[in-house]
Order: sequence, then C-alpha cells, then structure tokens
Amino acid sequence: MKFRALSLILIFLFASCIGVSSGCDSSNNVVIFAEEASYELNTMTARVGDVIEFNDNPFNVVPASLLDSCIFSSSNPSVASVDALSGEINCLSEGTSIIFGRAKSSQLTFIGDSFTLTVAQSLIYASGFTLQYENEIIVGLDGDAMFNIISLQGTGVNVMPTISYSVNGVATYNYENGLITPISVGEVNIFITLVIDEQTNLTKEFSVIVVDQILYIDAQTIYESTTNNMFYITYSVKDNTKENGLATVQIASAEIVSGESLIDIIQADFQAILIETFSVTGLAVVKLTYVADATITKNIGININ
Repeated sequence: MKFRALSLILIFLFASCIGVSSGCDSSNNVVIFAEEASYELNTMTARVGDVIEFNDNPFNVVPASLLDSCIFSSSNPSVASVDALSGEINCLSEGTSIIFGRAKSSQLTFIGDSFTLTVAQSLIYASGFTLQYENEIIVGLDGDAMFNIISLQGTGVNVMPTISYSVNGVATYNYENGLITPISVGEVNIFITLVIDEQTNLTKEFSVIVVDQILYIDAQTIYESTTNNMFYITYSVKDNTKENGLATVQIASAEIVSGESLIDIIQADFQAILIETFSVTGLAVVKLTYVADATITKNIGININ
C-alpha cells in the first residue's frame, strides 16, 4: 500500500513538471528561428585565385546568434567553390556563379539570400616593355603624325600601362597602337608606367615636340586591313606656300620601319604605294619620305586583323 502511494506521488510530481513552463529545464527545448537573412552586396567581381572571405560580403542574420548554423552553397562550384559552414569562397576559373546563404525560418522552411559572383582571368603581368623611341620625337601640327610602338614582354599579358603627361594639351599618346596625336605647338614629356608585379612599377619616358609645318605629306594616318590582302596607300605632298596647296614634286619613297614580317611594299608610284599583307596579324608602320626634302616624312600605321 505504501509502495502504491509513493508511486502516485512520483507520477503527480512528474506531471507537474511537464505542466509548468519554468520547471525541469523546459526552456532548453525552445528553438529559435531566423527572421531575416541577407547579403550586403548583390554582385561581386574577383579574379581566378582570389579567396573571398566571409567579411568581404557579410551574410546578415536576425537574430545574429544563428549565424553559426547557416548553410552556404554555390551554383557553379567549378567557377567558385564555397565552404558550406564558413561561407569562404575560392575562385577557381573564369565564369559566373550564384552564391547562396540560408538559415532556418521554421522546422521545415528556410530563409536566405544570394549574390552573383563574376570571376575574371587572373592578372598576368609583363616582365617589362620596350619603346620604339626613348628620346625626342618631332611631330607637325599639319596632319603629320608619329608612332612610338610599345612592346610588352610576356605572354597573355592583361595588365596594361598607364600614361601621364608633364603638361596637358600638347599631344596625346595611345599605347595600344603607338599613335602620337599633336594638339598644339609645344613640348611634353610622356610617361609610360607598367606594373610588372604587385609591388614593382617600371616607368619610361619620351618627349614630343609639336611644331607648325608648312610642307608636309598628306595621307591617312592608320589603315585597317585583313591578312593576305593588297591595297594602296595614297598620299599627296602639300605646300601651303603654293596657290593650289600642292608641292611641285609629288613623289615620296616608302620603307617599312616596323612589322617587316607583316607586310611588303610591292610598288611605289606617283602618290600611291601598293601594300601586300601576309598571314600574320599585328601593327606595321610604313614611313614615307619626300624625295625633294628628306626631312619631310610621314609614318602610316597598318593594323592587320
């Protein structure tokens, strides 16, 4: 009888513990779910080999105490793989991937966000560069142009040089094709700076003197051509002292000063030069020299695609 009474008391106490929320550590059974979850950035760009840490684009969860329980994934793991627990991202190849972050919003549902990650080619630095001229170049305002071709040393280089000037408004320089464009009479030092690794810059310079020119060769500055093609470079020799604006002698000689492996001069006639392109693409430069005055020259670029 005493044993039965004791059993009834224990059952009563156990039932009381279940019925009272503050007792028997029942609070340990409460599960907290996420109310909000979002990335700070909608898009990011990186390069192959980069590691994107969690703090580079934080995944914000409310309440913040649930952050350690979030799950991360990538739509394209071959482009960008992500650590499922830490959210750290490794950029593996060029392309685009969507990065997902999720947190539980109930026993059966999740709340989350995503951002688009674009992975570009890794930086490829040149080991150095050379300039066709590293001294003084004289350019005439009257349509005369000069080239100073830059050659980057290395394969697949995608880190390009930057250009700066000692003064503005005299001339501009295009490193892509080497073209110097005169603007006004004067002198300018042109600086070419190339990053050759993450901590080293290489800078070279040349000066450009822009002068007025009365007698000059008038011709198109740049020609576009395809490989294995033949075309004419046409020109005329201008003389502003003449009533008709033309020099008495209208003949210029032609020579290849850059890109001998790209083109050949087939024929040089009165006001026309016949050019043949080979099967190699690139930039060639032909120099025209006025036969009556060897100081009058004109450089013509031929861009072969």
